Amino acid sequence: MDQSSTLDATGVFKSLLAFPQFRLLLPLSQKRQALINALLRCSEDRKHISKARLPSINLDRRIAIEATDLMNNLDVSIFMQVYSELKHGKMIKYRWPRLSREQWWEVKFIGEGIIDQGGGFRDSMAHMADELCPSDPTACNHLPFFVKTPNQREEVGDYQDCYIPNPSCYSPDIYRWIGQLMGAAYRSSETFCLVFPPFVWKMLLGVQVTWAQDYVTVDHDFVRNIDLMENMPEEVYVNDLQSTTTHAVTLSDGSVVELKENGSQQSVLAGERHRFADLVRKVRMTECEEQVSWIREGLLSVVPEGLLSLITWQELEVNICGDAEIAINDLKSQCHYSDEMAAGSEQVRQLWKALESFSLADRSRFVRFVTGRKRLPAMFTVSRSARLLAEDALPTASTCANTLYLPRFSSDEMAARRLRYAIYNCVAIDTDTNPW
Repeated sequence: MDQSSTLDATGVFKSLLAFPQFRLLLPLSQKRQALINALLRCSEDRKHISKARLPSINLDRRIAIEATDLMNNLDVSIFMQVYSELKHGKMIKYRWPRLSREQWWEVKFIGEGIIDQGGGFRDSMAHMADELCPSDPTACNHLPFFVKTPNQREEVGDYQDCYIPNPSCYSPDIYRWIGQLMGAAYRSSETFCLVFPPFVWKMLLGVQVTWAQDYVTVDHDFVRNIDLMENMPEEVYVNDLQSTTTHAVTLSDGSVVELKENGSQQSVLAGERHRFADLVRKVRMTECEEQVSWIREGLLSVVPEGLLSLITWQELEVNICGDAEIAINDLKSQCHYSDEMAAGSEQVRQLWKALESFSLADRSRFVRFVTGRKRLPAMFTVSRSARLLAEDALPTASTCANTLYLPRFSSDEMAARRLRYAIYNCVAIDTDTNPW
């Protein structure tokens, strides 16, 4: 398919997407994948990529891990160290051929013995994602570019693990670079695990979002309460809510927007409810619109806009972040065994029994421990530990080789306990020169 016919075909698709129902049929289109592949080929920067050497960067993981307040000490974070080392991200051209790049830069972790053959790079990506959108719901020490959704903070509704761009953060260059990294992940086999609700993914695609269907994935209780307030009997509203409802609205980051002068000091009267509800919906639906637009600019500098017309928000998420579900069967499909490790051995049986008992978060940590990634797909190998004679030793891993080294365990319980400890506490890739 030549470039002219590709552009013509994508124009037809974009016209059809004016009808929202058509997007639901995208996965059924037989020509869609060919168009996607053609668009990616047309936008490749082969000349630059073929001549470019991987940038080599130095990262100090110790100061990032020991930092207690990344919000006010941005420069020590892995994310900002990478951003600075890459000269604000400008050392890389991200439009490489589809799935041709498994590594975008080489990492030297200061004070750690490592020759980066991919594991150091993947670990830096996982660190950055964790600093932006921590997978641990109790984490409070993260960068200010994204905030927990009210659904996550209050543990209500759907998508309780998600983040949205911080409505009060005005860092366009940072958000554009995040978008470029997302585009680079789409074009490669790498993942960049940013956990957004459908509301944000749809905005990145340029899809129209709605209050009832989409914003509810951000703030379930607020959507429900505004709708109830607007439609309840006037007498009930006056008696129960009027005295506490003012002409102001709190955004997802906790900042307050007044809807009129001194609005936070004025009650919303019963007759003003409908206009108030309309204003509130508009403010909340657009609270991070500017930040999303900057991310989208970066994304579109790497991925053709026509491509976004051909995919669903779920496909955009999976191609950038990987699959959030880590089922045992999926893990097994990614696993290979070395020559000295039989698939039917007692050690392997104990491994899978342990992983079956693990939570989704535990399995994500396991994938990261072995491969440097947080989500599947991530091929890995299980091999015997060099410490085979030391029963109940800690499992070890090489993220460069995507290999897990298993010792012998005295029981299933001990296998699960030692594996869980290792995946949460063994941070350094190689401690031979690590002074920590």
